[in-house]
Amino acid sequence: MKDELLQFWEKDRSLKEISEKIVNREGKIRVSGLWGGSKAFFILALKERISQALLVITEREDDLERLREDLKAFRGESSLFSQENREDSLVSLYHLSLEKNPLLVTTLDSIKKKIISPSQFSLLTLTLSQGGKIKYQKITEKLTDAGYERVDIVEGVGEFRLRGEILDVWSPNFDRPLRVVFFEDHIEEMRWFDPLTQRSISTVGEAKVIPAKLSDEKSSHTIFDYFPEEGVVLKDNVELSSSAGRRLVEVYLSILPQRSALNFSTKSPPSFYGKIGFFCQEVANWRKEGWQTYVFCNNEGEKSRLEELLREQEEEIFPHFRIGNLNSGFIFPALKLVVISEKEIFGRYKIRHRYPKLKYPARRLSDLIELNTGDYVVHERYGIGKYLGLKQIEIESRFTDYIAIEYAKGDKLYVPIEDFNLVEKYVGTEGYKPKLYSLDSTAWRQVTAKVKKSVQRIARGLLEIYAARQKLPGYAFPRDSHYEKEFADAFIYETTLDQERAIEEVKQDMISQKPMDRIVCGDVGYGKTEVAMRAGLKAVFDSKQVAVLAPTTILVEQHYHTFSERFADYPVVIEMLSRFKSKKEQKEIVEKLKQGLVDIVIGTHRLLQKDIQFFDLGLVVIDEEQRFGVRHKEKLKQLQKTVDVLTLTATPIPRTLSMALGGVRDMSVIDTPPQGRIPIETYLGEYNEEIVEVAIRNEIGRGGQVFYVHNRVETIETVASYLKKMMPDVRMGVVHGKMTASELEEVMVKFINKEYDLLVATTIVEAGLDIPNVNTMIITNGQELGLAQLYQLRGRIGRDKYKAYCYIFYPRRLPLSDIAEKRLQTIAQCTELGSGFKIALRDLELRGAGNIIGPEQHGHILEVGFDFYCKLLEEAVNSEKGIKIERERPVEIDLQADAYIPTDYIPDPAQRINIYRKFASSDDSQSLKNLREELEDRYGDIPLSCLTLFELVELRQLAKRLGIEKIGERDGEVEVEFSPQTQVPPDKFIELAKGLREKIKFKQTEKFKISISPWDYVSKVKGDLKEKFEGERLKVRKLKGFLQKLI
Repeated sequence: MKDELLQFWEKDRSLKEISEKIVNREGKIRVSGLWGGSKAFFILALKERISQALLVITEREDDLERLREDLKAFRGESSLFSQENREDSLVSLYHLSLEKNPLLVTTLDSIKKKIISPSQFSLLTLTLSQGGKIKYQKITEKLTDAGYERVDIVEGVGEFRLRGEILDVWSPNFDRPLRVVFFEDHIEEMRWFDPLTQRSISTVGEAKVIPAKLSDEKSSHTIFDYFPEEGVVLKDNVELSSSAGRRLVEVYLSILPQRSALNFSTKSPPSFYGKIGFFCQEVANWRKEGWQTYVFCNNEGEKSRLEELLREQEEEIFPHFRIGNLNSGFIFPALKLVVISEKEIFGRYKIRHRYPKLKYPARRLSDLIELNTGDYVVHERYGIGKYLGLKQIEIESRFTDYIAIEYAKGDKLYVPIEDFNLVEKYVGTEGYKPKLYSLDSTAWRQVTAKVKKSVQRIARGLLEIYAARQKLPGYAFPRDSHYEKEFADAFIYETTLDQERAIEEVKQDMISQKPMDRIVCGDVGYGKTEVAMRAGLKAVFDSKQVAVLAPTTILVEQHYHTFSERFADYPVVIEMLSRFKSKKEQKEIVEKLKQGLVDIVIGTHRLLQKDIQFFDLGLVVIDEEQRFGVRHKEKLKQLQKTVDVLTLTATPIPRTLSMALGGVRDMSVIDTPPQGRIPIETYLGEYNEEIVEVAIRNEIGRGGQVFYVHNRVETIETVASYLKKMMPDVRMGVVHGKMTASELEEVMVKFINKEYDLLVATTIVEAGLDIPNVNTMIITNGQELGLAQLYQLRGRIGRDKYKAYCYIFYPRRLPLSDIAEKRLQTIAQCTELGSGFKIALRDLELRGAGNIIGPEQHGHILEVGFDFYCKLLEEAVNSEKGIKIERERPVEIDLQADAYIPTDYIPDPAQRINIYRKFASSDDSQSLKNLREELEDRYGDIPLSCLTLFELVELRQLAKRLGIEKIGERDGEVEVEFSPQTQVPPDKFIELAKGLREKIKFKQTEKFKISISPWDYVSKVKGDLKEKFEGERLKVRKLKGFLQKLI
């Protein structure tokens, strides 16, 4: 879509002159004086004028990102080729083959990258269309050659799964993965599907699967080979001797005037620092001189806010408003045009942008636990054993799958399908080996009874605290005003569902009559601070003050900048109280607090000292409460009695625990990572000085910073000296746990302010600050660190838009233990968020659990496993509330029928167990219908043995309604055993027996039973396997029909 602003160029002579030189192929052309966003403005105008392909080369990645964002702000479509972004680059190569005159943006380093040839790219591209024909057997070979990885479940770009006649594939040019259903060599159907649920969403007629690799060992081509022969290269402050021998016109762009260059003389607009009156005056002056003013706002919310501020001014002005993330504005004298971004109006120290969603699904931590052979498991009735896998067992000529568990003394337990939900993976601390229980002892029952008593005490104590808090009077804030809606609209990131839920829960707490005491937990970068800022705005706009407490001065400063930027459009006074303020400044701030002249104050424990008095405190936000000392925590408890309190924590608290404590502890869990988080590339190997230096220089070269983790305090200075000798030009700082707080903070602040390029540190950087500019981490002696530590360390990088790199080294020629090797391989292989950190994440969650229920419970959790502990805690909480929940035993069904999922239908045992769990937890016809649709969608036609399983589950659901405990079959007779609580009246049986061919016997033993015979005629059908399965299904259906008449 053409931008209306481009009409300003129509009469410009300089653009016309440049265009003519390009059309005449006059070689090198120099253009200068393009400031800020005017560069993108010029590029789009030039492209429209000459109608030729443009290749723009920037010096660095951040220059490229800014230019792309500016082009987008002016509604210009551009492709990107960057060695930092493989997926976008592959899509760009695809678009280059389709577009006649593309606009491609790249970097100086990326044009040197060797990639596959255009002909090979075309050859490796697979065109799929419904009704089309393709050699089905060769698909695996084709996709593997194209750089795709074969997996069990497609969850990321560049993956495929082929099972039976169903292909799942995620091409870089797809927003979501594609499912292709074949019939022999014909494509029968194609559907997009959701990577999280694995369910189909919509059908598609045609799709092109492009290569998933940029290069291979034979690659010798560059991006120039994809570019049209008669194209134009724009070099943005880049001096490049040639364009790979191509006949390309070269245009050199620079800000500073140059000899023999066409100079546009644009300049930066003034900064108004939020002085709207001054801004209005300038716009009025420009208008009088015949100039046009355009104002770019990041979103509709910010546009509405600015329009309102302008209406409040005495002099009415009418600038043109545009929505777009323009990095910086410009004044263009030749065009009599002024373009202003919000950066210039409000003087913000930085503007952060919403980046396009990446194609990697955000998965919850709770979705990631899966069973592998050899894992410890907990059976609720029999205790901790070792999982041996899924075993198919033949009993009386019928086959069924069981979970096999080994217990002490080599005892084996085979768990039937209906009891799968009684088995959970044992989760404790990494490296801890739990005791195996014996099937013939009472030890498990004794341990369970002991833990039950402990959790009962915890539940009682928590409920007492909760009840006491509910009796305290609180302040009820009003419901949201239009200011809060504007504030929410101005948020430049896309909120996750978890984040939205947390915001809503906090607001509901604030408008209630009871004082809020809520915990919001989620990792750094997951959006907890935004939740706190939304609450802060609500408090301030009801004339209440807000206090934000953080454990360290560095964290205080980071919060201060974040709050200041977010509230820049609002008349909110924000101050900071910490060591970084002089005594005189502190005294002034304290006095202003007392007088109500400060709305939000952010500080360390300094805010808890005696001289601090608030005019009208309404909300306290506590960041990382567990890092405050005991004395400070007591003072915090006093605060919690009178005002709304919101506690933020970065230690993950599992959803299972938050559910168990429902209604006792108010918790909001944000465990969905934000969209746009790029997977971290991880390298594992022996220590190599050359790799270390290249990694550090590459990161610094793209404007970033580096963490160098060496976890030995006694040798860390020696290591720093060695690195300084290797790279004398690199600015380095050192931090470790034995430094004083002031020394530590001084170095960290310098690092945050980019005064250091490299920070040599112990694992002290494992948790804490969000520093988006650090995107390379080097870890030495990785074999000595736990999986949870490695995960959390690596999580300190990869928080910005750039690709992050983590190098984990171990000493040369050091034989690694099996545990260390397995741990390092796990962290190296699992680069997708959540994909392989099951134990590490749960180990972290145990720390979070300790913060909520007390560290003394750690031993009990290890004794029974985390998930079973949470179940016991939930039962105890419900019991203390007076809620009685009967734990139902599943109906036991023992019919002579083969009912299982064949291994050739779902080969992966973990997926089969997951489906079996869904069978076991299906409690109505709708859930079974959904499961049937899922199987047909994901795996194809359902095999007969699996259809019998559906019939048996339906029978179990019916039996449960009728109060039946057991259904068994022996020697052609089916026996049905009813519970004493059955609601079926006796006359129903007599009525039913009349006229039936089968004989019905009534047995009055301890429990009421009926037996039906002869029954086995259908199982004696002679013939092939298909007839046998059909006969067994008929038998189950017949029994269902019989029991249906009892309802």
